Amino acid sequence: MATMAELETALRNADAAGDADGARVLATEIMRMRQMPLERPGALERGARGVVQGLRDPLDATKQMFSRVGAAIGLPGADDAVKYWDSDIRSRNEAYRRDVRGGQDDLDVGRMAGNMLATAPISAAMPTGGTMARAALGGAVGSGIAGGLQPVMRGDFLTEKMKQIGSGAAAGAASGAAANMLGRAIQPRVSDEVRMLRSEGVTPTPGQILGGGFKSAEEKLSSVPVLGSAIRVGQQRATEQFNEAAVNRALAPINAALPKGTTGREAIDYAATQLGKAYDDALSAVGPIRLDRQLSVDLRGVYGNVATLPKDKADQFVRIVQTEIGSRAQNNVLTPDAMKAAESNLGTLARGYMRSQDFDQRQLGSAILEAQSALRSAVERQAPQGAADAVRAANAGWANFKRVQRAASYVGAEDGVFNASQLQSAVKALDASKDKARFARGDAVLQDLSEAGKKVLSNKVPNSGTADRTLAALLAGGPLAAGGLVSPSIALGALPGLMYTPVGQSAMAGLLAGRQGATAGLLSDAAQRLAVPGGLALTPALQSLVSQ
Repeated sequence: MATMAELETALRNADAAGDADGARVLATEIMRMRQMPLERPGALERGARGVVQGLRDPLDATKQMFSRVGAAIGLPGADDAVKYWDSDIRSRNEAYRRDVRGGQDDLDVGRMAGNMLATAPISAAMPTGGTMARAALGGAVGSGIAGGLQPVMRGDFLTEKMKQIGSGAAAGAASGAAANMLGRAIQPRVSDEVRMLRSEGVTPTPGQILGGGFKSAEEKLSSVPVLGSAIRVGQQRATEQFNEAAVNRALAPINAALPKGTTGREAIDYAATQLGKAYDDALSAVGPIRLDRQLSVDLRGVYGNVATLPKDKADQFVRIVQTEIGSRAQNNVLTPDAMKAAESNLGTLARGYMRSQDFDQRQLGSAILEAQSALRSAVERQAPQGAADAVRAANAGWANFKRVQRAASYVGAEDGVFNASQLQSAVKALDASKDKARFARGDAVLQDLSEAGKKVLSNKVPNSGTADRTLAALLAGGPLAAGGLVSPSIALGALPGLMYTPVGQSAMAGLLAGRQGATAGLLSDAAQRLAVPGGLALTPALQSLVSQ
């Protein structure tokens, strides 16, 4: 039995040959078949033939466009080509709709799959990664091109083509943004600074890990009742862990570490004691120390910093150095006992001044600490071979510790807990290289940690008090609300705050920053390349919505 397409072709041939009787018979048969209920092939056949049709659509669209370009520039025969291709394409599509789809306009999955396969090179060419806005733009461009590679079946060609491109671009923008979110969910883009902080034992908040707009949004939410309290607790916890990491950097050279949970002034005192003990132990193997030229240069450099303080403080620094170092030397040489006494007294004086509430006193204490460090450097230069490593390790620890101690002395470092910006300022201030060259290059002592913290963590000074008590009060809203003692809206607001509990914050960090392997990268890239296929899938729905 002949198909509808074969009968229509035969009718056109009969009309062209002037066979009126044959044409009448064929027309009657066509009318009869059009009145018959259409039967659709099985799902498997529909799908296979749909894929073939979908693969052919971009080719048909290209024929339509190029024939019109030819007509526009006046190529011979181009007008006939326009009519021929329009008629051929529409006839084949009508036959496909009738013979394959059974006259129904339901979702054609097979044809859609063919379209996606045909436009796969466009998807492959689209860049992945970047911001959500960039992904949306890429999706709009890719899906707009893919939308334009669909044949026009009815209406004015240019108008319909613009609709195809426009609806494809709109659908692609939405699909690109969604694909970007999916890709980031599979493998969040985590900065090197976040990875470094996590390796140091610091767990940033979710917003700090994701950065950008997420961090800004989290900062704004920190002023929202209930949830804001939880966010601030999480930020404070990360800052305290950052402090612990910085102090542990100072203790690492002598193979020591802070007791867990030790922060603020308690951590500073603990580190000073441990480093002092390590240095005393190292000094026991060191003989007499000469007050060499380099020591004089180092002490003059420290005095240059002190000169900005009030005159009485600057003069006091000179007297302390003269008393503890100059007066103890005999013929410009410090005996081991004299060296230990000078080093110990300078450390005691420095710690005393550093605890003062007066800013100038704390700065004087910091300068004394630098003088102590200069004396220790002289010991390292002159120490016997066997003792040199121990002295060098103690000096390396003190070099880190000086930065931490100065940061803890700044105004605003409440209870000795400093933020990343304060540590960065201390790192820069104590860079002794000419014109702060090492800081400018980014390799000053402790600068890698301070810069990572400054880029990732909040630069607000953390509140004093125990985070756990604040959090306990926050979470108490749940059971109290259940008893009718607290508004349910407050209790509901506390739920997102669970992300900022110690367990929740750690879990979120693992979720957001933990999947960084090659497999996750491949899956993330594949997900972000769904922008164009997703745009093609959304386009029919968008066109249907617009046409209503």
